[in-house]
Amino acid sequence: MATGPPAERRTITSTEFKAKCLRVRARLAPRERSAVNVAKRGEVVAVLTPPRPSPEEARSLFGRRKGSVTCDPDFDWTGPVCDEPLDFERGVLHR
Repeated sequence: MATGPPAERRTITSTEFKAKCLRVRARLAPRERSAVNVAKRGEVVAVLTPPRPSPEEARSLFGRRKGSVTCDPDFDWTGPVCDEPLDFERGVLHR
């Protein structure tokens, strides 16, 4: 999986796509681009996107950030999150 700056989206003409098809596909596979729009006479006729991640790759993302969030030891996880009264406490059901 590629890391770094976000993948860019690009629009190319159908003529350019015919000439550079293999290069375009090669940049989509490692997710260097988020998508490529193929246009004919200014109208998008196809959208190429990277392949979906494999099940193994998706599973490898689960728990990747475990242990990266820290909190003060005296933080009360059960305490209220805001001090002002909530709408329902004032009888307001809809806004």
